[in-house]
Amino acid sequence: MGLSQMHIPYSSHSAGGKTCLVVAYWAPWLNIPGSIRYRKLFSRLERHGWEIRLLTVGSARDCLRYGDPERCLAVPLLTARRLTSGKAAACAIPGLASRLPIHRVKAALSLLVRRVPVPRTYGWFRQWPRILAWSRRMAPDLILSTSPPPSAHWLAKALAAKLGKPWVAELRDPWVDNHYYQKSGVFYDLELWLERKLLASSDALITVSPQIAANLAARHGKPVKVIDHCFEGRTPGSCPDGAPETAGRFDLAIPLTILYTGRLYPPFLMPGMLLEALDELRRSGVLRPGDIKLVFYTPSRAMLSDWLAREYAPLQGYCELHDPVSNEQALQLQRNCDLLLALGWFGPRGQGVVTSKLGEYLGTGRPILAIASPDSRLSDILDSVANGFPVHSAKACAALLSEFLRLARRGAHLRPQSASLERYSCREQASRLSQFLNEVADHHASM
Repeated sequence: MGLSQMHIPYSSHSAGGKTCLVVAYWAPWLNIPGSIRYRKLFSRLERHGWEIRLLTVGSARDCLRYGDPERCLAVPLLTARRLTSGKAAACAIPGLASRLPIHRVKAALSLLVRRVPVPRTYGWFRQWPRILAWSRRMAPDLILSTSPPPSAHWLAKALAAKLGKPWVAELRDPWVDNHYYQKSGVFYDLELWLERKLLASSDALITVSPQIAANLAARHGKPVKVIDHCFEGRTPGSCPDGAPETAGRFDLAIPLTILYTGRLYPPFLMPGMLLEALDELRRSGVLRPGDIKLVFYTPSRAMLSDWLAREYAPLQGYCELHDPVSNEQALQLQRNCDLLLALGWFGPRGQGVVTSKLGEYLGTGRPILAIASPDSRLSDILDSVANGFPVHSAKACAALLSEFLRLARRGAHLRPQSASLERYSCREQASRLSQFLNEVADHHASM
């Protein structure tokens, strides 16, 4: 399904109750993690009596995809690409382009736009009269903003102050302690000041792991709720009435297919441990040509190809590299592989990091091989479910793969595992989110 055809699930017949205004820079009809989380989670709040109003970036035509354009406002903003174009970069800082190569100016401006919310915030407030008038008409009981990027929080803060309503900020990734951007010194101090100043007026916070929640609670002194990444649909391996699904059985076979869908970030998020395990099995004779097919669908394809050729040349024949596909296509691929590969973050501030793909992986019921540190949130989750197999060393990974190869050579039958998965369903997470938002709204109303 192309983006132009994507329609956001929406119920025009809410059960009645409170109204939540969601401020999201990334529109829910895009094919990126924050947008996908909105489609799976926030849209389900309608089923718990909430009426959702959406404020995002785009055009009036985009809001037609939302189902009810009267409940959606999409405003055009400056983007990182426009701000860092050659012409914009040359004009942004007078005289700088004559002293520095243009690509360095563009890179500096791009980092500024991504990390410090001022440029995007300026884009929001260029539309402020229109946004404020629309928000007043929507009469929300609560405002919920989601990041990254954190510019949505600036707008939510201003709206909450003007409308006198409670504001909840969701940080899917940390802001100043974001694991993707290592920084120190003046730049770190600036972001820390901005984060504290901005979130000081929020009523509560939401994030995706207990580790990140503990850090946010200690820094800001706010209630923090963990809402996990989730999967849609019924629990795998069960019919709607809870009876076992006999048609859900699948057979392991040679080649054993291991699938990864998502980005890679050298050196902290890479499949090195898995490749070391495969190389060990190859040298010991356990792994023969054609036994395993390691399939990647990733926007990091070129980098991964170079890395494999440089570091693991003997294993290139076991790997298939593809460009990324839509979320719908990725879900279909995940349901038809033998093993799903999840990668933990092996770097600073990585203990609370949870890939947004994990919810989708859990929903397939397929076995999940996770390369992760033992104290990570990824390991915690997969240790608690029947289809999780976290490993912490190349030796442990090799032993697990050897066992799966043995089962595949026998043509073993497996069933999608559903034990302990319901807690990670979008139905359960949306229920927890609704309860939390109700508590925040009721507390504010009683003050």
